This record gives sequence, C-alpha cells and structure tokens, in this order.
Amino acid sequence: MNEFEIDSYIEKLASNKNVKSFYPIAICKMLKFPIKLVINRLNKLVNMGYLKLKFEIRCDNFDIMDIVDSYEDYLGKNIECEDCDSVTEFVIGLENIFPIYYINDNYREYIKKKNVCLQVQEKLNCNQISTGNYDSTLNTPTSLKDIILENTSVSSDSIEEANNKIKKKGIVDKAKNVQVVLTLVNTIHQSWEWLEPYIQPLVHHISDFIK
Repeated sequence: MNEFEIDSYIEKLASNKNVKSFYPIAICKMLKFPIKLVINRLNKLVNMGYLKLKFEIRCDNFDIMDIVDSYEDYLGKNIECEDCDSVTEFVIGLENIFPIYYINDNYREYIKKKNVCLQVQEKLNCNQISTGNYDSTLNTPTSLKDIILENTSVSSDSIEEANNKIKKKGIVDKAKNVQVVLTLVNTIHQSWEWLEPYIQPLVHHISDFIK
C-alpha cells in the first residue's frame, strides 16, 4: 500500500477527458486504500497544484445546489431547493456538505503532453495509457458528516449535537452552543489532522460568531 499508487491513478484520471472531478471514496474503492491515506495524499496534491478541493452543497433530497471553494457561508442557512418536485426549504448542516476534487487544467495538459511523448518514444497506443480503468459507479459522494462519523472515534451523539447547533442559526452565537461545535472541531484537529482541510471552513464559520 503506497501513496504513490494514488498519484498514478490520479494521472490516469487526468488523462481521461471524460473525468473532470471525483469523490475521495472513488479512489478508496478502486485502490482498496483506507480513506485516511487517500484524503491525506489528495490534499497534498491540492497543495502541489494538481487538484482543487471544492465542496458540493446538496439539498436533503441529494440535488446539487452549489459547488463552492468553502462552505462556511452556507452552514446554518435556510435554503430553498427549486430542483425538488416541490420547492422545499431546509437548513444546511454537515450532512449537506460533500467534498469533491477537481483536476487542474494545467496538470491535465501536462499529462496529455507526457502521454504524447510516451507514444512517440515507446510506440505505444496513447489511448491505452490515458483512459485507465475508471469505474464511474464507484464515484459516489459522501457527506462531511458521514466522513467524520465513519473515520473518527467521535461519537455519533457528539456529531449530531454539534450539527444541530450549526443548523440552529438563530442561537448559534450563544457561548454554550458555540462551545459544543468548537469541541468537535478541536477533537478532530488534535487526533485526525488529515481531515483539517475539510473542517477549515467550519473553523472560520465558528470564528465569525466568536468575534
């Protein structure tokens, strides 16, 4: 189990013009790697400029409302989804946040040129190199709430309590409620640093109420 296998697989995805983005769980399923290893490596690739981390905002019926760089401005807000059968209002919580990675165009162009060079030098079929074995059925979104719940030892009750405080926008600025959410964030930060890029917008969201 080597993190560079993740790099190789991302390179194959970048070579596939039909793949613009992917969820971390797709890499876990395809390579049979633990999510901690996958997310940690993907975030390093973000820092290197290969990928871009974004967050899907989905309604309670799973329709995509928006795709953003940071979800902090959405937390606790009442939103109407016009894509649902009937216009429904709901409050944004962690279960509505879905991390997703986009492939950087410059990186994709680099891989394209690299494959062309390999084709010339080794007389290989570029299509065999570039398409890769990508099963789109594995690319299923997982909410931030579920990622925390399934990959940390934080109790479901603690996560649920913090999420409820986030969604109660009218009283989230009260010290007691802020502390509940802050405790969750601090616990994750201390023991599961690989999740930090995912919870950073949540930290900013809390900071806005503390100021």
